[in-house]
Order: sequence, then structure tokens, then C-alpha cells
Amino acid sequence: MILGLFSMIVAFWWVAAVVLVSFWTMARLFCGVAFVGNLVYGEWMKRVLGMSRGYWFMFNLLAIGPSLFCVFFTLNGIFTRDPQRFYVVPGEMQRGLKAQWIEHGELPRWILETPGKQVVVENPRDTAGMNLRVLRISPGLFGFDVMGWGLPEYVDP
Repeated sequence: MILGLFSMIVAFWWVAAVVLVSFWTMARLFCGVAFVGNLVYGEWMKRVLGMSRGYWFMFNLLAIGPSLFCVFFTLNGIFTRDPQRFYVVPGEMQRGLKAQWIEHGELPRWILETPGKQVVVENPRDTAGMNLRVLRISPGLFGFDVMGWGLPEYVDP
């Protein structure tokens, strides 16, 4: 159960940073996987595992639910399809994208105006000191979008 709780903390931390999903949806998914196991409790479960209904409830809440939640979002984050959208993002603007998405349901408009993964530079000094990154958004295995970061390609005009 302790392993389930620690994996749940890591999963919430990772999902909050990478997957475009609201906290309410994460909470509903966790409740679904944590409490669905209580539907299969019966006399056979009492005989096989030796758990009363209260212990079985806590085992689902503290071990099975967090473990299934971690597996669900790990599979969603690892098995992604080809990135559908690329955006060039200045380094100082990388933080707060997830909060903007949660509050407004979309990425900031200044990102959407500069799609692509290439930066055209006439003079290399124009981008000196700028920390540009490429945000790629890929649909995950279960449909939740996953954010990934990469370096831009610099192209001379």
C-alpha cells in the first residue's frame, strides 16, 4: 500500500507537468479505478484473501487504485502517436502553460501564432541569449494530449 501511495504522488506530479488533463478529470479517474474493485467483493474474496470488506476497501483505495492510475497515465504518456502540433516557445514562457490550459481550456494565443519547429534567422545574433524550445503535443494512447519538449531547428533564409 505504501508503494501505491508513493507511486500515486509521483504520478500526480508527472501528470500535472506533462499531460493536458484537468485536475477534476484526474480525480474522477482515480475515484473510478480506486472504487471499482469494491464491486467485485464477495464471499470468495473473503475466503481467498482473508480480507473483510473494510480492509478490501482500503486496499483498493491505497494500493490498487493508485497502481492502476499510474499504469493508465504511464501508458498514455509513453505510447503516443506522431506529434500533431509543434510550437516554438521562448524559454521564459515555458512555465505556466499547463495552468493556462487548465484555466482557459486552450494554450496561450501567443504560442498558437507561431506554429512550427523551425526558427528562421537572418543573423545568428538575433537569437543569441534566447532559450527557444519546441513544444510538441502528441495524442496519448488513451486520448489525453501529452506535451514534450525539444530543440528548434535553425534555418537560414
